[in-house]
Amino acid sequence: MEISNNPEVICRMGRITMNTALEDDIYGNVNSTHVLGSEMMNGIGGIQVMVSEQDLADLRAKIPKESARLIIEKCAHPIYKNQLRDYFEHVQRFSFGQHTSHDLKQALSWHIRLQETDSMHPDHQTTTRQF
Repeated sequence: MEISNNPEVICRMGRITMNTALEDDIYGNVNSTHVLGSEMMNGIGGIQVMVSEQDLADLRAKIPKESARLIIEKCAHPIYKNQLRDYFEHVQRFSFGQHTSHDLKQALSWHIRLQETDSMHPDHQTTTRQF
């Protein structure tokens, strides 16, 4: 906040807006409102530069496929990069010209794995978790 709300920085750079993403997909679409699709967390937002603990991806003027590649390479955690690359290549083979291709069964399986094992990574050991 010392930087984003600093009057001197704002005067020099213009308005800076920042949103918190709960999750985002490989195309830069952001879920900033619902946890696991059902629990409301915060209001609507939108971002053009994705920032993660790894790096940042400037998505301005990028088509969705370019955004996906950039997000995977720059922002994804290293343990998920290969899994995300495989998913992206998989959906591209069956996209038939779709703007942002998804395999919902495969994509949502990551959330099911999270609920069951506390991790989206397929190599994580299964736990017995009750919901």
